[in-house]
Amino acid sequence: MESFGRLVYFHRKKQHKTQETLCRGICSITHLSKIENGSKEGSMETLSLLFERLGVELETEKSTIEEIKHLLQQFLESVLNMHEEKATHLFQQLHGREDFIACTNLAYIYELYKLRYYLLMDQAALASVCIQNLEKSKRKFSQHETYLFQYFFALYLIKERKFTAALSIFKELQTTEHPAYLEASDFFYYKSLIYSHLHHSALAIHYANVALKRFELDNNFFRMIDAQLLIAIQLTVNGQYGEAEMLFDRLLNSSQLSKNGKRTAMILHNRGFLHNCQNDCEKAIEYYKASIRYSANSQNEWYIATLLNMANIYIFTNEHQKAVEVLERVERNIEMKGANYIRFKISHYLIFRKMNKLKRFLDETAIPFLDENQHVFLLSEYQKKLTNDHHAVQEKIIY
Repeated sequence: MESFGRLVYFHRKKQHKTQETLCRGICSITHLSKIENGSKEGSMETLSLLFERLGVELETEKSTIEEIKHLLQQFLESVLNMHEEKATHLFQQLHGREDFIACTNLAYIYELYKLRYYLLMDQAALASVCIQNLEKSKRKFSQHETYLFQYFFALYLIKERKFTAALSIFKELQTTEHPAYLEASDFFYYKSLIYSHLHHSALAIHYANVALKRFELDNNFFRMIDAQLLIAIQLTVNGQYGEAEMLFDRLLNSSQLSKNGKRTAMILHNRGFLHNCQNDCEKAIEYYKASIRYSANSQNEWYIATLLNMANIYIFTNEHQKAVEVLERVERNIEMKGANYIRFKISHYLIFRKMNKLKRFLDETAIPFLDENQHVFLLSEYQKKLTNDHHAVQEKIIY
């Protein structure tokens, strides 16, 4: 049930009225103060009189709250469906009503959905601030809000590459009486993603198939592509190239029909990775170049990762001038941090034959960083480089 006391406070402050001015002849200042701070529910008669003096219709407030509930539901659905443009439009509408929302029982739900939106948009700094603010209020959460916070926090941990910690929360959510994981349509997708990053291929495929069935029931076309892409990647890692290639072909057709450039770029990148694993350098380069053409943002991780894969192939095939040109493109766009920067430095040392510096960099910087940030696949590959020769280093640098 909605508490209207905070809305009395909202409109009183908006009109610059004192408590004494507002409550004169209706109730005591102490009583009004308790109504406004939510420590006491006012009677409908008292609330009606207070709203009347403020020139606000109580029924209008109720209608506004229902409208915001509807917007919030649409907002969450657009975020879960990864419709970034629609989610941003709805967020802007809700953002313009933040002061009002903060004075309703929807305040925490709005902040939780906002956190989920920031995660969708890869706005890690804003997500972190949102988490800090929610932490201060979590003792007041309803059971539903508590589980949402746990789940969204786990998604934040995934973004921060804290996969083991995220998996622990996922397992905890599945053992609670409140089936939060059944309410989140993407729960099993992200569980698959965690296992994929942790290099547990069988579990990654299992949960991706569970997620796929859920997305099919919801007719969620784009997320169906995402789940199948996880499966295709794991088939590639397992060396099941024929099955992976057929699945990539189907995914590419679906993605191109939907005119989704971002997903098409990711599919083409991973199709290139498949050919890279098969040592078919010519086809790998072909698909990597196609992926680049579909990448709208030259600074995103997939764009940089694709360029780095191309550079490593050129190093392996002794096409050094092409490798240098690609690395120059990387250098213009890359941030001086993260796994891609590690890969850039390694490629740079390789192309200029700085093997002593390479081994020292691997030992002192690259491997400790990859270990701390749970880059399991890259860590496994680069640990081998400390004892391998120059040619073996070139051959195995893949993404």
